[in-house]
Amino acid sequence: ILDDQVLQIQTASKQPTQKDFEFDVLTLIIEDSEPLSLVERSGFRSFCEKYISRYKIPSRRTLSRRVIEVYDDKKGKLLKKLEDVMWVSVTADTYYYDY
Repeated sequence: ILDDQVLQIQTASKQPTQKDFEFDVLTLIIEDSEPLSLVERSGFRSFCEKYISRYKIPSRRTLSRRVIEVYDDKKGKLLKKLEDVMWVSVTADTYYYDY
């Protein structure tokens, strides 16, 4: 019965829009430190065409215009998480190589 309930919830949920798809592609690029040109690579294009053909693959230019939107979303979520935090510890590693 539980599996049927999960299936009903999944099928009743709203399908992601083209804008949602672009937001998620950009999030993937940012989180995995990929270049915006990822969307022009043949492997990525083939994957999208095979598995998610209902969406148009965004161009680098489209994604570059939406970077601020993703930044604002991530920043808002981070600030929300930090609202009740009393202390924050920050560390950094540095690397120097003398040629």
